[in-house]
Amino acid sequence: MFRCALWTSLLTTLYLSLAAPQARAQDEIYWDWEQTAARGFDHPGNDYAWSMEIFRGRLYIGTVNLLTGGQIWRSVDGANWQIVESEGFGTVLNEGIRTLRAFDGYLYAGTNNLLTGPQVWRTRDGLHWEDTGFPFRFGNVSIRGAVVFRDALYMSTWNSLLGAQLWRTYDGDRWERVVHGGLGRLTNQDFSILHVFRGDDYIERLYVGTLNAAQGTELHRSLDGKYFERILDHGITDPLNQAIWSASTHAGWMWIGTMNILGEYDLFRSRDGVEWDKLAPPHPGSISNHYAWSMLPFGDHLYLGTLNVRQGAQMYRYDVDGDNEAIAKRGFGRLLNQGFRTMREYQGWLYVGTTNPSKGCEVWRTKTADPHWPREEKKVD
Repeated sequence: MFRCALWTSLLTTLYLSLAAPQARAQDEIYWDWEQTAARGFDHPGNDYAWSMEIFRGRLYIGTVNLLTGGQIWRSVDGANWQIVESEGFGTVLNEGIRTLRAFDGYLYAGTNNLLTGPQVWRTRDGLHWEDTGFPFRFGNVSIRGAVVFRDALYMSTWNSLLGAQLWRTYDGDRWERVVHGGLGRLTNQDFSILHVFRGDDYIERLYVGTLNAAQGTELHRSLDGKYFERILDHGITDPLNQAIWSASTHAGWMWIGTMNILGEYDLFRSRDGVEWDKLAPPHPGSISNHYAWSMLPFGDHLYLGTLNVRQGAQMYRYDVDGDNEAIAKRGFGRLLNQGFRTMREYQGWLYVGTTNPSKGCEVWRTKTADPHWPREEKKVD
């Protein structure tokens, strides 16, 4: 199910057998949340809400779909959805839309393609798409990260054979490879996050987090997007932290969340991008929260969604002091919602897209995100 690496497939297979007996639990009702899409937008095969972006006043969601190729849906109100790309840009080999990013009047979409390599498409109106001619390079299988930095669009590729790569474009037509070989380590198979942060010195830098299953995740940063310095390595504090899976800026801090294949994710934050504080684990946490999979500031808090195949996705929020509380659990009462994969704020709502390989992805939203637990039925004497 996690299709770009063998170890993620093994993880899913292992836990599915454990989660399946629990998946028959009754749905819970969350007071402050409403579901705006279900069962993969009522389209077979849409397992992941894999990417989200706002473009020209609409919310766009890219999916994984092994039956048709990745799809893209959009909404003008967050409740009614229109499909704008239905067949992986013409090939089922583009199995998912892993990345959506607005840049210079266009919406860009990066695909996952294990056989012929990833593609990057763009649209000016959200309906008509053109191929940007993203260069083919041996071993590249996915566009995972995308960010705008110093008037250029940067995109990163997953390459398990030759190490991760970083590409940039100033106009969407000409692409320049600025990093290859995993920043000096071929075991850096993917640049798992790209994030722009201005620290205490008021200088904006591009930060790159890596997936490194052999040596532990790393964090690098750059002033110009081409020459990088290594800030963190060897999993930061635990070599089992194999990737930095999410990053955000909130209350003057840069926050990063890890993927830990055997234990609970770790969360760190920094004011200068160099010295990092490790925060207390979530409460109530779970050793099955392997991924800090999505992260977004909303209101006065930072919200974090996990991957938890055994118990369903969990959501926590962190205040400016780094204290946390649980917001949602068990995939909004649906254990087959294994992960909260994407988050976006749109029209005053917090939107969350799920991963559900059995019933299809879902989209939920809230205006408050208050930690009201599911309503319990009153007993009648």
